[in-house]
Amino acid sequence: MGDSPLKHLCLILTGIVNSKLLFLELSTHVLYDTLEFMATAYFIDHYGDTQLRWKSIEAINSCQSLIYECFPEINSGFTALATAVNPQPTLVHVHDTKDDATVAQFRTAISAHKNCVMESPGICTAGDYCRRNLLFEMRRVWLSIVSDAKLSITVYDRCHSSQNGSGGDAGYGFYHWLQSSGVDSLFYWYIMAFMICRVSDGNDIFPTGLEKYLVQDWCRHKAIENRLYNEVGSVGRDRAESNLNAADFLEFRGSTLDKAKADLLNMAKLEGELAKICWERLQVSLLTNRAPRVRAILRLLNEITDANSELYVMRNVFASHI
Repeated sequence: MGDSPLKHLCLILTGIVNSKLLFLELSTHVLYDTLEFMATAYFIDHYGDTQLRWKSIEAINSCQSLIYECFPEINSGFTALATAVNPQPTLVHVHDTKDDATVAQFRTAISAHKNCVMESPGICTAGDYCRRNLLFEMRRVWLSIVSDAKLSITVYDRCHSSQNGSGGDAGYGFYHWLQSSGVDSLFYWYIMAFMICRVSDGNDIFPTGLEKYLVQDWCRHKAIENRLYNEVGSVGRDRAESNLNAADFLEFRGSTLDKAKADLLNMAKLEGELAKICWERLQVSLLTNRAPRVRAILRLLNEITDANSELYVMRNVFASHI
């Protein structure tokens, strides 16, 4: 069939069918809760696009500070780790800005979302580690939309001051962006943390440090793989809307757009290979001492991710055939 849109469409349909079969292995309650949770995740993404973009940098900084205040339950160990990786900004009190309404609305949105998720019956019965991890990932998601809002301002300014017609750049390295807000805004860790809570039944379903590491690392590689395919398939739209795209980073300056896309596709394939290594190691452990529902949620996320990646590949292939 070659590298044609039809080939990728077949792979997408296969992923959809496999996903539906995996949903049948989960209970109706888990399925319903997952769909409801996806709606709350969409709310965060939509909120960032509609309420934070184009606000003043002072208001966005205040919102970023507020996020840390809204998650006091995260224990000192998690907070210390998060601070080491992503230092907290200097707190800016609401009354120090001219954007009181924006910050107050942001606090209300976080509280409503947090209560909706954490007080749902399926999450209340989860183990302490699972709930704490879900809070940690929830906080990281909110931080990612603030980072995206800052990038929107930076990229917009650079695009409109650029004389070469490119999409501008973020002002820092591609690798740093890809490993941080580039993948955090896809919510993969957050979705994984929720589904693990939902099927844990109060138990730590990944009891060893190695298993926790493999799950997190597999999720990271799949998220990066999907982000890279997303970037390849979205270059035209991103430039039309003055959004940041991977092809606009300084690492790709001097390359043609086709060469930049080829590099990104090769990176995506590498991430897929690394994810497969983690997946195979994880499956060996899960097959020996885990319930079928745990394996089902991991396979479900795997199928959905692959189908989504193929969708972006098909978009790129289709554009090249026009």
